[in-house]
Amino acid sequence: LWTGSMTKHDILDFWFTGHNSLKGTVDHLKETAGLDEATHVLLTGFSAGGVGTFNNVLQRNSSN
Repeated sequence: LWTGSMTKHDILDFWFTGHNSLKGTVDHLKETAGLDEATHVLLTGFSAGGVGTFNNVLQRNSSN
């Protein structure tokens, strides 16, 4: 699921690693596409992806 930062699955075999996935994506884009220079970034999601997007934006903003 697109939330959480677990490094292993839970008891029901779900992986909650969305924060880690977003961090990896952002780090990669900083290194390869100049994301550091961006003034605006658009994140989208639909249904569960929308919930994950919202949670990840809150996580990113609280860590800055």
